[in-house]
Amino acid sequence: GSMSLASKFEALAARWPLIPERAGRDLGEYLRKAYAQRFLAWARGSRDKVALAEKELAALQALADNAYKTKYDRAPTNFSGNIGTRWGFSQLATASQEKFSKGTFTAKLKESHKPAKTA
Repeated sequence: GSMSLASKFEALAARWPLIPERAGRDLGEYLRKAYAQRFLAWARGSRDKVALAEKELAALQALADNAYKTKYDRAPTNFSGNIGTRWGFSQLATASQEKFSKGTFTAKLKESHKPAKTA
C-alpha cells in the first residue's frame, strides 16, 4: 500500500481504547502522545530509524490483531480472560486500586502488635 508509516501508525494507535479512569497509565493515551512523537521521529529519520519504525509498527499491528493470543492460545483460568469485560475497567482504575490498597496486611499486623498503652 501507499500509506505512509506515519499514517499507518496513526490509524493503528486510534484503534486502542482510551480508558479515562486509567489517565496517566493508559496504553492508548501513551501510544497517541509520548510514543507517537518517538515513532514519527523514527519514521522521518535515517534508513536505520525507518527500519526500526517498520519493526515497531509490525509489532504494534500484531498486538492489535491479537496475533499472540491466536498463536499461543491457552485454556482460560481464573487468572486469564478479559478482566475488563468481566469486572469492568473501573476495577483497574487508580481510585479503585488506592481504595483496595488502604489498610494493608502489614499495617494491620503492626497495629495488632502494638504494646498496650499503660495509664
